Amino acid sequence: MQTWLDDGRDGVDPQELKLPFVITPPVSRIDPQKGQSLRITYMGSALPQDRESLFWFNVLEIPPKSKAKEGESLNQLQLAFRTRIKLFFRPDGLKGTPGDAAANLKWSQKKEDNTLSLFAQNDSAYNVSISNVKLKVGGKEYTVDSKSVLPFSGVSMPVKGLSNNINGTVIYSTINDNGGTNKREAKID
Repeated sequence: MQTWLDDGRDGVDPQELKLPFVITPPVSRIDPQKGQSLRITYMGSALPQDRESLFWFNVLEIPPKSKAKEGESLNQLQLAFRTRIKLFFRPDGLKGTPGDAAANLKWSQKKEDNTLSLFAQNDSAYNVSISNVKLKVGGKEYTVDSKSVLPFSGVSMPVKGLSNNINGTVIYSTINDNGGTNKREAKID
């Protein structure tokens, strides 16, 4: 098993990143029916103190190479699994709560390149992880590709199959600190 952190940018070698965390052990072997504890240590480097910072914790599980018994063919398929988990650094003293941030997203419509989009604005210091978004307009529901909304920023989510103004209700689910989901509704401004 190999572990590392990254900041979410594509195409950047994790070895080149200067992140304020260390994972120990970075590489380990896990025997059958066993487990492995990992420690993520914050090294105290400067991070914004007015908002959460988002990193990605990566685990690459590589199966052991099988040995062929005498007279047997070694034709087999082995898969390596990479798991990515969000890692938030939350400084002390942030105003509000993560739940308030999710409940207080401001939703509006935006037209970009002839595509109608929902725009979610997050005016809080917390990241909001959205797992599901649906738009209800005139009795019809439209599924929207969900995205996370970083602190003090906004994100556009294209609405497929709808070309005129959006006057409806956004039904969305957010992921809380315990990994559960909270379903919410909001009107479009």
